[in-house]
Amino acid sequence: MGFGLWKYPPIAFLFEYVFYALVTILVMPLVYIQGLLALGAFGHHIQENDPRKIIPGR
Repeated sequence: MGFGLWKYPPIAFLFEYVFYALVTILVMPLVYIQGLLALGAFGHHIQENDPRKIIPGR
């Protein structure tokens, strides 16, 4: 992630999710938006808790 936000995981998560939400809302039909936003939040949460980030040297 640019701008050094990777040093601040909660802010990086928020920034990425807001960007994802905006793009989703702008390009997807209304019927899919709620499910895609939930799926995106789940996917970002999994990425944020990735054990490879915790173990040094990986």
